[in-house]
Amino acid sequence: MVRILGYALLCGTRSEWFCSRLSKELGVELIPLESKKFPDGESYVRIAGDVEGKDVVLAHSLSFPQNDSIWELLITMEALVDSGVNIVALYLPYLAYSRQDRAFLPGEPISVKALLQILSFMGAKALVTIDIHKEYSLKYFRGIAYNLIPVDPMAEKISERVSDPLIVAPDVGAFQRASAIAEKIGTDFIQLSKKRDLKTGEVAISSEGFDVSGRNVVIVDDIISTGGTVAKAASMLRDAGAKEVYVAVSHALMAGDAQKKLKEAGVASVFAANTLPPLSGVEYYDVTGIAAEKIREILG
Repeated sequence: MVRILGYALLCGTRSEWFCSRLSKELGVELIPLESKKFPDGESYVRIAGDVEGKDVVLAHSLSFPQNDSIWELLITMEALVDSGVNIVALYLPYLAYSRQDRAFLPGEPISVKALLQILSFMGAKALVTIDIHKEYSLKYFRGIAYNLIPVDPMAEKISERVSDPLIVAPDVGAFQRASAIAEKIGTDFIQLSKKRDLKTGEVAISSEGFDVSGRNVVIVDDIISTGGTVAKAASMLRDAGAKEVYVAVSHALMAGDAQKKLKEAGVASVFAANTLPPLSGVEYYDVTGIAAEKIREILG
């Protein structure tokens, strides 16, 4: 490995699955991070290497349990700043709380705003993330911030695995992503109609006016959490005559019994970026390369 003097990479404890590759892509030293839990449940970290005067990339996916991941990130940043680093640039492939980007009901917080403002206060000067739920949320971060939509790697994965795909946007929010994926592959796409009740969370989906008979369809979205919305869309598409139904997302949280829901809905495969710890039953595509390219641009 080639080390570039003055730069270093530090990875959170829930990010080991992509850190070795990121280190090679960047050509920088990977500094070990020691961590443990005290008997009372409190967290401990220690940077086991020299970072004084260096520009440090701190890579950390804010995966489940999200609050533990966030707290580890914050105390690691505190340790970095106290160790005399020059710049802290964050690579957070999955940014927790990004779906809480506005107050839907009176009295609710904008949770992603609080998180990004805290990261700024703790000393982060730059931030790279993968497919944040709403890009406008990055305005709350006070340094430079980049949101990377993995169009190329997602399109490549779909092309490898699905013959003559029909790309499906489950709602208007996924329209731009679906159209970009379809254009990259050279195929067509449709957009479903979705309405969600803000109090009950119930979702109604419609595909009126579109013919999916005999097609291999790929539902494209940013995230699968509980899987309920995607499962409803998949069931509806199967009932409408789709040959096979696939799902391609940036983040596969798969909370609760999401995998069971998708299987029962007839989903053939789920494709996801490697932004969260790997799960069985999910096929992953790599976004480390596009992240490394943006990080190199930031660090000059």
